[in-house]
Amino acid sequence: VYSCAFSTRRSFAISGALDGTIKVWDVHSGAAVKCFLGHNRAVMAVAFSPNSLYAVSASADKTMALWDTSDVDEEGSGLGLDKVAVFSGHTKAINAAVYSP
Repeated sequence: VYSCAFSTRRSFAISGALDGTIKVWDVHSGAAVKCFLGHNRAVMAVAFSPNSLYAVSASADKTMALWDTSDVDEEGSGLGLDKVAVFSGHTKAINAAVYSP
């Protein structure tokens, strides 16, 4: 795991990993409740939107992705392909991601 962020409005954390996955975790149970697929290299940074309905990821594959996390719940919903947008054009790995309120 290269990065982790906590939701400010829901009881979730999000992590970005070497294998290119993004996982959403229930902070109370410690269980992974969703796994987003879409990067083909390490995910270097993750961040929740201020309302926690979206997340952004930055990757060594030179892209950033916007993910819809609005349907994530404590019961878990398995794998997610809820990619809203991909931002490409960088020539090197992207190492940071933040939301501005």
